[in-house]
Amino acid sequence: MNPSLPLKDNAQAIVWFRHDLRLHDHAPLRLASRAERLLAVYCLPPHWLALGPAGVPRIGVHRLAYLGQALGALDTSLRALGNELMIVLAEPVQALGDISRALGEAPIFVHAHPDWEEREAIAKLQASGVTVQAVHGGGLFDPDDLPFALEPFPVPFTRFRKLIETAQWPSVAPLAAPTALPPSAELPADFYAQAREQVAALLHSHSASAQQCSTATRSALPYTEPAWQGSETAGLAHLARYFSSGLVADYKTTRNGLLGSDYSSKWSPWLAVGSLSVREIEVQRLAYEARLGANDGSYWLWFELLWREYFQLLMWRYGRRCFSRSGIQNQLSHSSAKARHNPAAFAAWCQGNTGCDWVDAAMRELAASGYMGNRMRQNVASYLIHDLALDWRLGAAWFEHQLIDFDVASNQGNWLYLAGAGTDPRSDRRFSPSRQAAMYDPDGAYQRYWLSERHHSDQEHMR
Repeated sequence: MNPSLPLKDNAQAIVWFRHDLRLHDHAPLRLASRAERLLAVYCLPPHWLALGPAGVPRIGVHRLAYLGQALGALDTSLRALGNELMIVLAEPVQALGDISRALGEAPIFVHAHPDWEEREAIAKLQASGVTVQAVHGGGLFDPDDLPFALEPFPVPFTRFRKLIETAQWPSVAPLAAPTALPPSAELPADFYAQAREQVAALLHSHSASAQQCSTATRSALPYTEPAWQGSETAGLAHLARYFSSGLVADYKTTRNGLLGSDYSSKWSPWLAVGSLSVREIEVQRLAYEARLGANDGSYWLWFELLWREYFQLLMWRYGRRCFSRSGIQNQLSHSSAKARHNPAAFAAWCQGNTGCDWVDAAMRELAASGYMGNRMRQNVASYLIHDLALDWRLGAAWFEHQLIDFDVASNQGNWLYLAGAGTDPRSDRRFSPSRQAAMYDPDGAYQRYWLSERHHSDQEHMR
């Protein structure tokens, strides 16, 4: 845990929750809890609700519903310890500056985050005179403590993995959840009252909409069901259940599955909102290996956690360049150079109406459930970039709108990779839809499920 800011006697402190909606492994919460009074705050930025480059808000119905679950659960957990969560619909820089001043220049404690917007918000607060301490805690490792430099950045991923494994560099141990907290700092009753009411209504309405969307679907991650909701309790329970099952040993062979909930770990939604700490996952993975021995599945889970770490570090290193058309390269990749403006083709891709069953099935799954497996994400991304010749950033924006497990570093990193604008040693990586469908859906069950009306029509026509 990073050195902490001094707190005056009887001081008040603020914990700014962002992508860390949990009590366990939360360094900012631990640091701020030394104050006599503590205000826990979450700001939902209104610009997330404005139309973006894909023609939709940055956060859609599924993401809002899942976020609402995580926030509601966090508030319940804080209340059990004598505190509570203040949730506002407001731009963080303005709201947190106002809150800090209202509490007598109270310092703000927050987890550092690689996204340039998140970093810029902290810098703006500090420039306005607000005291902010950002501490690492969102990754397996603290970037400043890695056993090698990130300049030049280790390319490709295999080099990064070998550097980590050769050094036998340990992940950082997670912090235990607090057992008590100071009471909430007091603000006037009307302080940001409208912003609180607006966000409560917004989250409630989207929760109801998501319930209606998902009740008729067989999602691979049915987040409206209690065991799959975004709470810290559900995340920790799922983690314990997963490591006590036989699923770990089979992970390498099942991870490209398409239907059902057991083909992959499904940790990503809890990691995305931060109701599960990646360090807690790694501790339990190591405990599994100590108990039962390492196997291909347990190693491949480590492999995937390292990919997540790699993309986090990529964004720490390149920042806004991860959002540019050329990515981290000094020139446009072949696919980016030939990308065309075709709103109709993009709309067909989003709606699952391209005419390619393999792609359309996945896009229908995403729209209905806010989720699709990793194999299909690579396929639909490849199709948008290489078959439809569209700007990869449109696809990245659509995923941001839809995915309940949206993580900005992983999302940008994967799209950059497939567009030849990231760290892939092979430029312009294309997946053949027909070949992929034959390999991963040989009996067509996945396509029939998500395109039932199309396949029913085909059967009727054949009679």
